[in-house]
Amino acid sequence: MMGESKEMVSVITEEKPKKKHRKNIKRVFGTIGIIVLVLIIVLSVTLYSSVKTIMTVEQMDEGIYKITYEKDYKLDKALAANITTEQEFLQFASDTFFLGAPLEANQDYVACSAFLTHNEDGDFLAGRNFDYSKTDLLTVYTHPNDGYASIGMAPLGSLNIGVTDGIEAMSGLGKILMLASPYLCVDGINEKGLMVAVLDLDPPRIKQDTGKPKINTMIAVRMLLDRAATTDEAVEMLRQYDFNSMSKYAQHLYIADAQGKTAVVEWAAPPLWSLAEPARKSTRSSCWTAPSSACTPAWKTVYIP
Repeated sequence: MMGESKEMVSVITEEKPKKKHRKNIKRVFGTIGIIVLVLIIVLSVTLYSSVKTIMTVEQMDEGIYKITYEKDYKLDKALAANITTEQEFLQFASDTFFLGAPLEANQDYVACSAFLTHNEDGDFLAGRNFDYSKTDLLTVYTHPNDGYASIGMAPLGSLNIGVTDGIEAMSGLGKILMLASPYLCVDGINEKGLMVAVLDLDPPRIKQDTGKPKINTMIAVRMLLDRAATTDEAVEMLRQYDFNSMSKYAQHLYIADAQGKTAVVEWAAPPLWSLAEPARKSTRSSCWTAPSSACTPAWKTVYIP
């Protein structure tokens, strides 16, 4: 009997580690299963919003397209990224929209003009021309959950999209590349009536370094369209950052709001103040060309050192 008892104890002792081992394996596989399920859900949501956005692309006219953006374009992430160079910007766009796939940009020199006027009813009208030599245009409709809805214009040539640049806009690749369009807009107007436009200048590109968080041109435009309701709010937001122009040239921003208040925001060397003086003193429509222009009944230049 004693021998049999020892054998039974031995068998039970051997079975306990086996059961424990099986439970550990089940836990590991269970954890892996949960992780895989979460990844599938996240990927499905991401792909769904991307596909939904791509499906909104339409051709409105020859060389003119529109997209209604249904995807989170991670503005807070862009603002926190301290982007200063074109390569850093492209890497952000690649990681955010294209799973790290490499991107190439085409930043041609432009010399656009902007203006503000009013009609007989006293309504303010803002506008700008588009002096790109070769590009198709994309009208970008955005409706962020934590910001203002807006309409912006993006030059598709900046990502080599369009008939003249080799990638057909309505092709699968062309539509996929348009997922970066919230950060391609060089002008736009939001639901509060705030308008912003990027204008190029001759001096070398602006690269501020005063210790403040960094921002580049395209992210600045997106920030203002999403989060500023007035010209004063827009200028105050811009003061919080060191500005870095996106192109190889200096850039400034023309801003106007629904109350008719306007500003041209400068970051270049202080001598540029003198270029704006005649228009700043004007009480009626004036134009400044250097080579960009800003025309308005009465506007001020805001220099951010």
